[in-house]
Amino acid sequence: TAFPLLMSLFELARNPEVQQALRQESLGAEARISEDPQRATTELPLLRAALKETLRLYPVGVFLERQVSSDLVLQNYHVPAGTLVKVLLYSLGRNPAMTKTLF
Repeated sequence: TAFPLLMSLFELARNPEVQQALRQESLGAEARISEDPQRATTELPLLRAALKETLRLYPVGVFLERQVSSDLVLQNYHVPAGTLVKVLLYSLGRNPAMTKTLF
């Protein structure tokens, strides 16, 4: 969609060193990819990582819903089996305990 593309460009503008590294990677892989476009994902690992990082920081979805399969205690709260819980993707993507950042 347009939003992840916009945010990718925003982050690249904020991080010129990453932008330059992506440019070098794409120039180096240009000939190999033009012969076989299916190789793009393996030939451009930094681009793939940058796109995944953008989607982590600026998710298209708002939340995920899951139903608890068995009783559990979550941060001193009892959550009974069958309860529908939501995970906010924006907060999850910014939790340092969950992931490392590229930008």
